[in-house]
Amino acid sequence: MSPRRSRLCASLAALACFAVTAGALCLLYRLDQHPYLVLPDVPPPAGALVQAGDGETVVVVDSDRIRAAAALEDYHQRDSSAAWWNWATQEVGPGRMIEAKALSLQAVSGTRLLIVTRSACRDAADRAVQAARAVMAAGGAVILETPGSAWTSLAGLQLAPKGETGGRITKARDLDLDRFGTPLAGLELPSRRWRVVRREPGVTPLLWIDGQPAAFLRRHGAGIAVSLAVDLGHLWQTWQQGLPDPDLQVRNRYPHRHSLPVETNDLVADRSLLTAETPVADLLEDWLFRIVAREVGLPGWWAYPSAAPGGFVMTHDEEGMGPRAAWMAEAEADWGCPSTNFIVPSPGATREALARYQKAGAAVGLHYVLPAPDGQDYPGSGAGTDGRYRMYGFWRIHPVRRLLDPAEQLAWLEAQGGNVAAVSRTHFLAWSRAYTGLFQALEQAGIRLDSSYGPDIQDQGFLFGTGRPFRPLDARGLPLSIQELPFVSAEDLGGADRGFLQRLMARSAAHAHQVTVVLFHPNAFRWHPSVSNYFTWKKLCEEAREMGLWLTTLPAVDTFARAREQASLKSAVTADTLSVSYAFADGGGTLVLPATWRGAPLLSVVQAGAGTLEYRTADVFGFSVVLVPVPAVEGSLVAQYGHPGDASAASAVPPRVRPDELRLENREPGDGRLGGR
Repeated sequence: MSPRRSRLCASLAALACFAVTAGALCLLYRLDQHPYLVLPDVPPPAGALVQAGDGETVVVVDSDRIRAAAALEDYHQRDSSAAWWNWATQEVGPGRMIEAKALSLQAVSGTRLLIVTRSACRDAADRAVQAARAVMAAGGAVILETPGSAWTSLAGLQLAPKGETGGRITKARDLDLDRFGTPLAGLELPSRRWRVVRREPGVTPLLWIDGQPAAFLRRHGAGIAVSLAVDLGHLWQTWQQGLPDPDLQVRNRYPHRHSLPVETNDLVADRSLLTAETPVADLLEDWLFRIVAREVGLPGWWAYPSAAPGGFVMTHDEEGMGPRAAWMAEAEADWGCPSTNFIVPSPGATREALARYQKAGAAVGLHYVLPAPDGQDYPGSGAGTDGRYRMYGFWRIHPVRRLLDPAEQLAWLEAQGGNVAAVSRTHFLAWSRAYTGLFQALEQAGIRLDSSYGPDIQDQGFLFGTGRPFRPLDARGLPLSIQELPFVSAEDLGGADRGFLQRLMARSAAHAHQVTVVLFHPNAFRWHPSVSNYFTWKKLCEEAREMGLWLTTLPAVDTFARAREQASLKSAVTADTLSVSYAFADGGGTLVLPATWRGAPLLSVVQAGAGTLEYRTADVFGFSVVLVPVPAVEGSLVAQYGHPGDASAASAVPPRVRPDELRLENREPGDGRLGGR
């Protein structure tokens, strides 16, 4: 090769090496600015059948069928029978789940409310039907979700073999849809319903979908059977836990409502729920239970301590501001308003910051960080100084970062000092594309209650149909131990101004009985300055207190809900009396009794060894109930029902009812007469 050609080849080689080196450096710089992100693995499912306290409620499921349906990886074929556990615990409190193969006379001894879910209701052994008959013979209630032919003798009806999806609720017995149901009456139901092929005399319709009966009541002596021709378990899961795509992946269902690839409001089942002021799932749940309770005299535990008509929780997202974000919690401490503050595991989460929250008596939880768009996330700064990412590379170049899972982020935050509660909310309300994956990861981290479900800046209200804690179902369709409690507003950006929040709190005190969880960002007054928003925040706690609501924190809500679930409750009926024995750890429990039973009103409540008890009346979506704050950790009482002129009523001890100003009455917001103080 000639010298000239050799020099040319050497120059080209050098140029090529320079280009490769420059390209590599540019790539490394690019990766350093935008590192390749390694996501945590989705943990395996952790749900299981639940054994709560000593209760008289039994939920019957067939877990093999539930798991088999989940294995199809099609949400529309999913069996959501285990969602009935939320209904049972929210309405009653303690209870247990059993397998369909364990349903027998021995298994239902002492049971007054037996729920045979869809997974266990397609067929049944003779011993299962006999067990259900025994519950009704003792004056109890049996709920049959889409019963098969084996249950025809109890249900008194026969359903078509195949169901169809869709339809709207057009009527419900003793429920004024125009008053409470918006948007319930207009919602297209995402669950299947079955046409009734044959109905025997004495089977009374309770609910109508598209004008056709879909729920029925049949009396069996002192007991009742309620049969459902609609998949209510699936409906409740879809409203509360959210609706994924058929392949159980979560995608952006509502474009332009937020900036992230996936947020929790992408799970909202129906567009009309994005601004719902009525908790539709709670409305339907309360309606069904109140129908059952007044027929057979079922008691339950009230969802709040000291007979409070509802709860109010103030929350803040710290957003990496560090000590500067504590000013709201400190101001609220002066007002006697506890708050829950979610802290990003970032360099701002210093010992000084956590100490300020602790001094203010505020609760601190994890603001878990998932991937966010460029410019909206705080850059990771390496192990030891940041609790969101682990950085990998050399010198100052880190081309790869790994997102820490919830357990690692929580451990980092706890290591900074302070008392970090086992509650969480995801940063930017970001959510995993796997329908149940993040719930499973949060539970694995030890989180007991999450409050990530709720509105971003364009929405407000009960997007998920509930203002009460519920257990999500895992990938196999079984209940997790973690609870989710949605919030209802983020500042006033979605229209959740003071009037909106006052309506929600007032309706909670009057008849809906929710935990109204609100969100205010400490930095909102910089990026969205608003005098009205400031005064809304400043006055809410005072207004909630005036309405008699329980001012509390999310850890306290979780603690009370779990204590209620682990409480004891047993009852029995004889003639016109309802006998109840109970135990509630550390006290603070309130029993709920039907105001009428078999058409007769409550006359008195007598505590063994303590005489006649005071009680209050309350309205639950139009149904009258009686709240009895029990004076001891454990005890028993007798509730006497009848008409004042009856012979049995003449010997009854006269009731001691709280003065009228202490009664929880059904008063619409805005009339200036809210009870419950």
